[in-house]
Amino acid sequence: MRLAKLSWFVLFTLVAACSNSCSERSGSGSPAASGSSPAASAEAKGSGPPLLIERDADHVGGVIARAPGSDSVLIADEDHGVLRYIADTSPLLHAKSPPAPEAPASAKPPPVVIVSSAAARPPAASKPYAAAKPSAVASPAEASSAKAPVTTGAPGGAPKPAEGETTVAQETISLGGAPANLVAIRDGALVTVRDPGKLVRVRKGDDGKLSVTHEVAVAADAWGIALNEMGTRALVTSAWTNTVSLVEVSDAGLKKCAEVSVEREPRGVVFASDSVAYVNHLVGNEITRLSIRGDCDPNGIGEIKRIVVPPSPARSPAG
Repeated sequence: MRLAKLSWFVLFTLVAACSNSCSERSGSGSPAASGSSPAASAEAKGSGPPLLIERDADHVGGVIARAPGSDSVLIADEDHGVLRYIADTSPLLHAKSPPAPEAPASAKPPPVVIVSSAAARPPAASKPYAAAKPSAVASPAEASSAKAPVTTGAPGGAPKPAEGETTVAQETISLGGAPANLVAIRDGALVTVRDPGKLVRVRKGDDGKLSVTHEVAVAADAWGIALNEMGTRALVTSAWTNTVSLVEVSDAGLKKCAEVSVEREPRGVVFASDSVAYVNHLVGNEITRLSIRGDCDPNGIGEIKRIVVPPSPARSPAG
Protein backbone atom coordinates (compact mmCIF):
# COMPACT_ATOMS: atom_id res chain seq x y z
CA MET A 1 0.00 0.00 0.00
CA ARG A 2 2.78 2.38 0.92
CA LEU A 3 4.61 1.55 -2.33
CA ALA A 4 1.49 2.43 -4.37
CA LYS A 5 1.10 5.79 -2.62
CA LEU A 6 4.80 6.57 -3.20
CA SER A 7 4.42 5.78 -6.92
CA TRP A 8 1.40 8.10 -7.26
CA PHE A 9 3.33 10.91 -5.49
CA VAL A 10 6.30 10.59 -7.87
CA LEU A 11 3.95 10.62 -10.89
CA PHE A 12 2.17 13.81 -9.73
CA THR A 13 5.53 15.53 -9.16
CA LEU A 14 6.75 14.75 -12.70
CA VAL A 15 3.47 15.96 -14.26
CA ALA A 16 3.66 19.29 -12.33
CA ALA A 17 7.28 19.88 -13.36
CA CYS A 18 6.48 19.24 -17.04
CA SER A 19 3.53 21.63 -16.86
CA ASN A 20 5.65 24.50 -15.47
CA SER A 21 8.38 23.98 -18.08
CA CYS A 22 5.91 24.02 -20.97
CA SER A 23 4.24 27.22 -19.73
CA GLU A 24 7.62 29.00 -19.46
CA ARG A 25 8.47 28.05 -23.04
CA SER A 26 5.16 29.25 -24.42
CA GLY A 27 5.40 32.52 -22.44
CA SER A 28 8.89 33.37 -23.61
CA GLY A 29 8.11 32.84 -27.30
CA SER A 30 10.57 32.04 -30.05
CA PRO A 31 13.35 34.48 -30.97
CA ALA A 32 11.80 35.07 -34.39
CA ALA A 33 8.39 35.86 -32.91
CA SER A 34 9.75 38.27 -30.30
CA GLY A 35 11.77 40.16 -32.92
CA SER A 36 14.98 40.00 -30.92
CA SER A 37 17.01 37.81 -33.23
CA PRO A 38 20.58 38.93 -34.00
CA ALA A 39 19.79 39.14 -37.71
CA ALA A 40 16.80 41.41 -37.09
CA SER A 41 18.85 43.63 -34.77
CA ALA A 42 21.64 43.94 -37.32
CA GLU A 43 19.16 44.76 -40.06
CA ALA A 44 17.54 47.45 -37.92
CA LYS A 45 20.93 48.95 -37.11
CA GLY A 46 21.94 49.03 -40.77
CA SER A 47 18.76 50.82 -41.80
CA GLY A 48 19.98 54.18 -40.38
CA PRO A 49 21.41 57.04 -42.44
CA PRO A 50 24.57 56.22 -44.41
CA LEU A 51 27.88 57.15 -42.82
CA LEU A 52 29.74 60.18 -44.14
CA ILE A 53 32.91 58.11 -44.18
CA GLU A 54 33.51 54.37 -44.09
CA ARG A 55 35.06 53.03 -40.91
CA ASP A 56 38.05 51.54 -42.73
CA ALA A 57 38.71 54.72 -44.75
CA ASP A 58 41.44 57.22 -43.97
CA HIS A 59 40.11 59.56 -41.25
CA VAL A 60 43.21 61.79 -41.12
CA GLY A 61 43.60 64.79 -43.40
CA GLY A 62 46.17 65.25 -46.15
CA VAL A 63 46.75 67.36 -49.25
CA ILE A 64 45.52 64.57 -51.53
CA ALA A 65 42.90 61.83 -51.10
CA ARG A 66 41.03 59.36 -53.29
CA ALA A 67 37.33 60.02 -53.74
CA PRO A 68 35.45 57.03 -52.28
CA GLY A 69 34.33 54.46 -54.84
CA SER A 70 36.31 55.86 -57.76
CA ASP A 71 39.74 56.34 -59.29
CA SER A 72 39.35 60.11 -58.88
CA VAL A 73 41.43 62.21 -56.50
CA LEU A 74 40.89 65.44 -54.58
CA ILE A 75 43.81 67.84 -54.07
CA ALA A 76 44.07 70.82 -51.73
CA ASP A 77 45.88 73.22 -54.08
CA GLU A 78 47.12 75.87 -51.64
CA ASP A 79 49.18 77.79 -54.23
CA HIS A 80 46.14 78.46 -56.44
CA GLY A 81 43.63 78.69 -53.57
CA VAL A 82 41.33 75.98 -54.97
CA LEU A 83 40.18 72.43 -54.38
CA ARG A 84 41.12 70.37 -57.42
CA TYR A 85 39.21 67.28 -58.59
CA ILE A 86 40.91 65.00 -61.12
CA ALA A 87 38.89 62.14 -62.59
CA ASP A 88 39.40 59.46 -65.22
CA THR A 89 37.10 56.99 -66.92
CA SER A 90 37.79 53.93 -64.73
CA PRO A 91 35.60 53.99 -61.59
CA LEU A 92 36.52 51.30 -59.09
CA LEU A 93 32.92 50.26 -58.55
CA HIS A 94 32.50 49.14 -62.15
CA ALA A 95 33.48 45.66 -63.23
CA LYS A 96 37.05 45.51 -64.44
CA SER A 97 37.62 44.37 -68.00
CA PRO A 98 39.80 41.28 -68.49
CA PRO A 99 43.51 42.05 -68.77
CA ALA A 100 44.66 42.82 -72.28
CA PRO A 101 47.23 40.54 -73.90
CA GLU A 102 50.82 41.57 -73.36
CA ALA A 103 52.07 43.96 -76.02
CA PRO A 104 55.51 43.58 -77.57
CA ALA A 105 58.32 45.48 -75.92
CA SER A 106 58.51 47.94 -78.81
CA ALA A 107 54.83 48.92 -78.53
CA LYS A 108 54.10 52.37 -77.06
CA PRO A 109 51.53 52.85 -74.27
CA PRO A 110 48.27 54.56 -75.25
CA PRO A 111 48.40 58.35 -74.92
CA VAL A 112 46.54 60.24 -72.22
CA VAL A 113 44.33 63.18 -73.16
CA ILE A 114 43.77 65.76 -70.41
CA VAL A 115 40.47 67.59 -70.59
CA SER A 116 40.31 70.52 -68.19
CA SER A 117 37.48 72.79 -67.23
CA ALA A 118 37.96 76.49 -67.87
CA ALA A 119 38.51 77.13 -64.18
CA ALA A 120 41.31 74.57 -64.07
CA ARG A 121 43.40 76.33 -66.74
CA PRO A 122 45.92 78.91 -65.46
CA PRO A 123 45.80 82.33 -67.17
CA ALA A 124 48.04 82.85 -70.16
CA ALA A 125 50.17 85.36 -68.24
CA SER A 126 51.14 82.70 -65.71
CA LYS A 127 52.74 80.39 -68.26
CA PRO A 128 56.43 80.04 -67.31
CA TYR A 129 57.60 79.48 -70.86
CA ALA A 130 56.83 81.39 -74.01
CA ALA A 131 55.12 79.55 -76.85
CA ALA A 132 57.55 77.99 -79.30
CA LYS A 133 57.83 79.81 -82.62
CA PRO A 134 56.82 77.76 -85.67
CA SER A 135 59.61 76.66 -87.95
CA ALA A 136 60.00 78.63 -91.15
CA VAL A 137 60.18 75.45 -93.20
CA ALA A 138 57.59 72.78 -92.42
CA SER A 139 57.88 69.18 -93.48
CA PRO A 140 55.18 67.68 -95.76
CA ALA A 141 53.83 65.63 -92.85
CA GLU A 142 53.53 68.74 -90.66
CA ALA A 143 51.85 70.65 -93.44
CA SER A 144 49.28 67.91 -94.00
CA SER A 145 48.55 67.63 -90.27
CA ALA A 146 48.12 71.40 -90.02
CA LYS A 147 45.47 71.34 -92.74
CA ALA A 148 43.55 68.47 -91.14
CA PRO A 149 40.43 69.65 -89.27
CA VAL A 150 40.34 69.15 -85.48
CA THR A 151 37.34 67.22 -84.19
CA THR A 152 36.13 68.52 -80.85
CA GLY A 153 33.82 66.62 -78.58
CA ALA A 154 35.25 67.28 -75.14
CA PRO A 155 34.75 70.28 -72.82
CA GLY A 156 36.74 73.41 -73.61
CA GLY A 157 37.17 72.55 -77.28
CA ALA A 158 39.80 69.89 -76.57
CA PRO A 159 40.40 67.23 -79.21
CA LYS A 160 38.04 64.28 -79.03
CA PRO A 161 39.91 61.26 -77.63
CA ALA A 162 40.64 58.55 -80.14
CA GLU A 163 39.92 54.91 -79.47
CA GLY A 164 42.30 53.49 -76.87
CA GLU A 165 43.04 56.84 -75.25
CA THR A 166 42.31 57.57 -71.59
CA THR A 167 40.48 60.78 -70.77
CA VAL A 168 41.45 62.63 -67.59
CA ALA A 169 39.18 65.51 -66.59
CA GLN A 170 39.85 68.28 -64.10
CA GLU A 171 37.53 70.52 -62.11
CA THR A 172 38.37 73.20 -59.57
CA ILE A 173 36.39 75.20 -57.05
CA SER A 174 37.45 78.25 -55.08
CA LEU A 175 37.00 78.06 -51.31
CA GLY A 176 37.57 81.73 -50.52
CA GLY A 177 41.05 81.09 -49.17
CA ALA A 178 44.03 78.77 -49.37
CA PRO A 179 43.12 75.15 -48.51
CA ALA A 180 45.54 73.22 -46.33
CA ASN A 181 44.24 69.66 -45.79
CA LEU A 182 41.21 67.56 -46.63
CA VAL A 183 39.44 64.32 -45.76
CA ALA A 184 37.44 62.62 -48.52
CA ILE A 185 33.91 61.69 -47.44
CA ARG A 186 30.92 59.95 -49.02
CA ASP A 187 29.97 62.65 -51.53
CA GLY A 188 32.87 65.09 -51.47
CA ALA A 189 35.35 66.36 -48.90
CA LEU A 190 35.86 68.33 -45.71
CA VAL A 191 38.58 70.94 -46.28
CA THR A 192 40.45 73.24 -43.91
CA VAL A 193 41.04 76.80 -45.16
CA ARG A 194 43.90 78.79 -43.65
CA ASP A 195 42.83 82.42 -44.07
CA PRO A 196 40.14 83.11 -43.12
CA GLY A 197 40.20 80.10 -40.82
CA LYS A 198 37.26 77.81 -41.57
CA LEU A 199 36.15 74.25 -42.24
CA VAL A 200 34.33 73.79 -45.55
CA ARG A 201 32.22 70.94 -46.83
CA VAL A 202 32.33 70.40 -50.59
CA ARG A 203 29.90 68.04 -52.30
CA LYS A 204 29.78 66.46 -55.73
CA GLY A 205 26.23 67.04 -56.99
CA ASP A 206 24.05 64.88 -59.21
CA ASP A 207 25.19 67.03 -62.14
CA GLY A 208 28.81 66.07 -61.41
CA LYS A 209 29.78 69.58 -60.31
CA LEU A 210 31.52 70.57 -57.08
CA SER A 211 29.80 73.03 -54.76
CA VAL A 212 30.31 74.40 -51.25
CA THR A 213 27.34 73.33 -49.13
CA HIS A 214 28.41 74.24 -45.59
CA GLU A 215 31.19 76.06 -43.79
CA VAL A 216 31.95 77.08 -40.22
CA ALA A 217 34.49 79.58 -38.89
CA VAL A 218 37.33 78.28 -36.71
CA ALA A 219 40.55 79.85 -35.44
CA ALA A 220 42.75 81.45 -38.10
CA ASP A 221 45.34 79.40 -40.00
CA ALA A 222 43.27 76.20 -39.92
CA TRP A 223 45.57 73.36 -40.89
CA GLY A 224 45.10 69.73 -39.84
CA ILE A 225 41.84 67.77 -39.74
CA ALA A 226 40.69 64.37 -38.51
CA LEU A 227 37.31 62.64 -38.25
CA ASN A 228 36.12 60.20 -35.62
CA GLU A 229 35.16 56.65 -36.60
CA MET A 230 31.51 57.46 -37.42
CA GLY A 231 32.35 60.68 -39.25
CA THR A 232 30.17 62.75 -36.93
CA ARG A 233 32.90 64.89 -35.39
CA ALA A 234 35.98 66.66 -36.70
CA LEU A 235 39.01 68.12 -34.97
CA VAL A 236 40.75 71.05 -36.69
CA THR A 237 44.18 72.37 -35.70
CA SER A 238 45.07 76.03 -36.28
CA ALA A 239 48.84 76.42 -36.48
CA TRP A 240 49.68 80.09 -35.85
CA THR A 241 46.87 80.63 -33.35
CA ASN A 242 47.77 77.51 -31.29
CA THR A 243 44.18 76.29 -31.25
CA VAL A 244 42.23 73.05 -31.68
CA SER A 245 38.54 73.21 -32.63
CA LEU A 246 35.90 70.51 -32.22
CA VAL A 247 33.21 70.55 -34.94
CA GLU A 248 30.02 68.51 -35.21
CA VAL A 249 29.48 67.15 -38.73
CA SER A 250 26.15 66.08 -40.25
CA ASP A 251 24.17 66.37 -43.46
CA ALA A 252 22.39 69.35 -41.89
CA GLY A 253 25.60 71.34 -41.61
CA LEU A 254 28.72 72.05 -39.55
CA LYS A 255 28.60 73.30 -35.94
CA LYS A 256 31.57 74.41 -33.87
CA CYS A 257 31.34 72.89 -30.41
CA ALA A 258 34.50 73.96 -28.60
CA GLU A 259 37.92 75.54 -29.01
CA VAL A 260 40.96 75.16 -26.73
CA SER A 261 44.46 76.61 -26.67
CA VAL A 262 47.38 74.19 -26.93
CA GLU A 263 51.14 74.43 -27.33
CA ARG A 264 52.74 76.16 -30.30
CA GLU A 265 52.18 75.13 -33.92
CA PRO A 266 49.65 72.27 -33.67
CA ARG A 267 49.58 70.43 -37.00
CA GLY A 268 48.65 66.75 -37.30
CA VAL A 269 45.69 65.37 -35.36
CA VAL A 270 44.11 61.91 -35.01
CA PHE A 271 41.23 60.34 -33.09
CA ALA A 272 42.46 57.37 -31.05
CA SER A 273 38.82 56.74 -30.09
CA ASP A 274 35.64 58.80 -29.88
CA SER A 275 36.82 60.15 -26.52
CA VAL A 276 40.59 60.55 -27.01
CA ALA A 277 42.61 62.42 -29.63
CA TYR A 278 46.27 63.30 -30.12
CA VAL A 279 47.88 66.38 -31.67
CA ASN A 280 51.50 66.81 -32.74
CA HIS A 281 53.37 70.11 -32.99
CA LEU A 282 55.80 71.54 -35.48
CA VAL A 283 58.03 72.87 -32.68
CA GLY A 284 58.94 71.45 -29.31
CA ASN A 285 59.13 67.87 -28.08
CA GLU A 286 55.58 67.39 -26.79
CA ILE A 287 52.40 65.72 -28.01
CA THR A 288 49.02 66.90 -26.77
CA ARG A 289 46.41 64.41 -25.58
CA LEU A 290 42.82 65.67 -25.68
CA SER A 291 39.84 64.22 -23.84
CA ILE A 292 36.70 64.55 -26.01
CA ARG A 293 33.33 64.70 -24.26
CA GLY A 294 29.99 63.57 -25.61
CA ASP A 295 28.13 66.89 -25.65
CA CYS A 296 28.57 69.53 -28.34
CA ASP A 297 29.13 72.57 -26.12
CA PRO A 298 32.01 74.88 -25.10
CA ASN A 299 33.19 72.17 -22.70
CA GLY A 300 33.31 69.51 -25.42
CA ILE A 301 37.11 69.24 -25.09
CA GLY A 302 38.00 68.24 -21.54
CA GLU A 303 41.42 67.40 -20.16
CA ILE A 304 44.46 68.65 -22.06
CA LYS A 305 47.56 66.62 -21.23
CA ARG A 306 51.08 67.23 -22.48
CA ILE A 307 53.17 64.14 -23.27
CA VAL A 308 56.94 64.67 -23.53
CA VAL A 309 58.79 62.73 -26.22
CA PRO A 310 62.55 62.70 -26.94
CA PRO A 311 63.71 65.77 -28.89
CA SER A 312 65.41 65.44 -32.24
CA PRO A 313 69.10 64.51 -31.96
CA ALA A 314 71.77 67.15 -32.49
CA ARG A 315 72.88 67.16 -36.12
CA SER A 316 76.04 69.23 -35.70
CA PRO A 317 79.27 67.21 -35.79
CA ALA A 318 81.00 66.86 -32.46
CA GLY A 319 83.93 69.25 -31.93
